[in-house]
Amino acid sequence: MMLILSALGENNQIKQFTCSLESVEDGFDFLSRIVAGGDTLLAAHLLENRKQVELPVTAFDGMPMSVAIRQLEHEWQAVLNAPAQTLASIGKETVRLIQSQIRQYQITIAQHQQMINHYQTWLRRTESSFGDVSRRNVLIRRYQVLIERHQIQLGKAQAGAQAVTNRLSALRVV
Repeated sequence: MMLILSALGENNQIKQFTCSLESVEDGFDFLSRIVAGGDTLLAAHLLENRKQVELPVTAFDGMPMSVAIRQLEHEWQAVLNAPAQTLASIGKETVRLIQSQIRQYQITIAQHQQMINHYQTWLRRTESSFGDVSRRNVLIRRYQVLIERHQIQLGKAQAGAQAVTNRLSALRVV
């Protein structure tokens, strides 16, 4: 692998380098050392198997990169070497999560139904009261608005519950 670069030195002279590399990490560290030394990278390219890759020179800030790259490599190697969950265990976990969603929707539905019943009771009581007409009309309208809001939320919760139930049914068929 070859590294080809040009840099602007402290005396405003353009320097061009070509060197052989053992690894990409070594090349990145070399470019960082050039920046740390006070030169400005103008262009950098990696050449391997007749393919040239332009490197983003602004990524090199004078700090070594090899340690972070190797740490990242160890992390993804650990992830790749970790035993994968079996399809059955993933399916069981998915079913468990969907069942939990269904229970949450059922709770939400019950709460909205309870609030609708509550406000309907207060609405009926207010409609049959003989108090101040203007105050009664304000309360009636307020209860109607609250009932409508809970009916909308109830409809959304019912639709969500149905969608999740359909998904669970589809998973059980597969």
